[in-house]
Amino acid sequence: MPSKKALFGLHGWLGMNFGILLAWICLSGAVAALTHEIAWLTRPALRVEADGPVRWQKTLSALREAHPNQRVTGFARDEAAVIDGFAWTGYLSGANGGWSWVRVDPYAGRVVAEPSRVTLTDFVRQTHYQFFDHHSTWGLGFWLVTLIAFPLLLSILTALLFFKGWWKHLFKLRFGHGPRAFASSLHRMTGAWTLVFGVLMALTGGWYLVEAHLPYEIAYPSGPDMPEKRLAGHGPTPERLPLERYVAAAREAFPELEPTGISLPGAPDGAVMVEGRTGSLFLRDRANAVFLDPYDASVIGVRDASRDGALNWWVHAADSLHFGYWGGIATKIVWAVLGMGLPTLVLSGAYLSWRRAGVVGAGNPFRGRPSLAGVPWWRRRPLRLWIMIPLTGGLLVSVFAGYEKRADAPAPPVKVGEAEIGPWRARVLREPGARAGEAVRYAVAFRAGPGEQVNLERATLARVGGDGGRSNSGDRSVELGGAARLMRGALEIPEAARGDTRLRLSAETWNGKRFQATIRDTRPHRVPEKTHRYAPAAPAVFFSIAYGYAAVALLIGVIWFVLDVTPSAVRRS
Repeated sequence: MPSKKALFGLHGWLGMNFGILLAWICLSGAVAALTHEIAWLTRPALRVEADGPVRWQKTLSALREAHPNQRVTGFARDEAAVIDGFAWTGYLSGANGGWSWVRVDPYAGRVVAEPSRVTLTDFVRQTHYQFFDHHSTWGLGFWLVTLIAFPLLLSILTALLFFKGWWKHLFKLRFGHGPRAFASSLHRMTGAWTLVFGVLMALTGGWYLVEAHLPYEIAYPSGPDMPEKRLAGHGPTPERLPLERYVAAAREAFPELEPTGISLPGAPDGAVMVEGRTGSLFLRDRANAVFLDPYDASVIGVRDASRDGALNWWVHAADSLHFGYWGGIATKIVWAVLGMGLPTLVLSGAYLSWRRAGVVGAGNPFRGRPSLAGVPWWRRRPLRLWIMIPLTGGLLVSVFAGYEKRADAPAPPVKVGEAEIGPWRARVLREPGARAGEAVRYAVAFRAGPGEQVNLERATLARVGGDGGRSNSGDRSVELGGAARLMRGALEIPEAARGDTRLRLSAETWNGKRFQATIRDTRPHRVPEKTHRYAPAAPAVFFSIAYGYAAVALLIGVIWFVLDVTPSAVRRS
């Protein structure tokens, strides 16, 4: 086993090399624990009166009425919003493939906030999770945030091995004995209080790295699809039921379930999902759900997390353990306080390491750096702050760049034409941005009568002829993918044919019936690619948090940098 001196040196080395990055991540994590409560306090529109039953169908109707050009994919209680009087979240999908969130009052059945692609909670969570790196799980920010869990865990383990009797320092804070004595007692006391919390953060943080690379169905298990035989029996234009019918059927199939959200399928073979709480302490709401036939509310499947094994339990419990909402507002406050304790622990430990190395408080701070020859390895900092500070500073800039990326939505597609096709009406759209030599991206939106749904199995789009109809160069076709409301595919169309192209649309029902229609694309090929700007959910609070985080993070970085580059001597102990 390594000596106590070596363990102590490794502990300090980890703090000096990874401490600034760890402090920044923990700082955003502490804020992330309370973002819903911050939003609730600062935005009166998000406060609702939870004094009656949820009006499911009325809320859906209000969403559709407020946003007729977007598809409502569902709405649910935000499981991290432990305050009963917090507005629920409605989910919207646009014709351009973009998405956004909107807040609703489900007890009054009304919309209370305009749609946004970035809410305060999302901004802080994405900052904490991946420095808002829009490259998602393959971005540098994600890897740094999740990999920092291992230095954190190693720091805690080395401290436990050389720091005996840590529980004796839970209430020991020394005043009046100089800054070094105060920093030492603060470091020990903070470490004692955050010991278990730090281990939990390291384990859950490391888990996110594993979870991101698990097969999708393990990390985010979905429900069953509708059997083809059942779909064929419903006909090409079935009608959906009022949401209260689905909720009642879910309660009957799963009596322990308290419904807190509903998801509506985008594809004909998708099921309605009613999710909710079952009294389990740590599990998120979507861990338990009932899947229903959207046309007769019969049960297709039930997901009961208590019966799905340890891995499934951990998948659904990791978030509540990491962000502290498993026990309500009390545990969220405790998590936020302990989260602030970790940056305090890091900075006080860094100060002590600098004092021991003679970097602080000895001689002229502007004298040149001495030779490190003969200095033990744990006194050296091979990663150098010259690397870590620019790296973390660049990540801080990426937070704002990522917000700019997330705040934009794709430009809507351009209408080409419409046609009747069997029992439906189809609108053919062309997505902007295709250039010379690229395949043209088309989207087809199928519609049925009022209250009816489009129940088709597959659809294809083909180019008939070419060169503006002057010659026959053969058919090119593509099977369209996606939900019937907006199916997509790309066609190779010669440059000469663009601006005068005949398209053949084919659709097939589940019982084998086929329908066709022809539409002509005569619009100019090059359409300017524009974006739609979504405003933040709460500009004042939103940017106060963002700039406050940036200011504190930069202050930490500046202090750390100044102390690192102005040593006067390296004292050996």
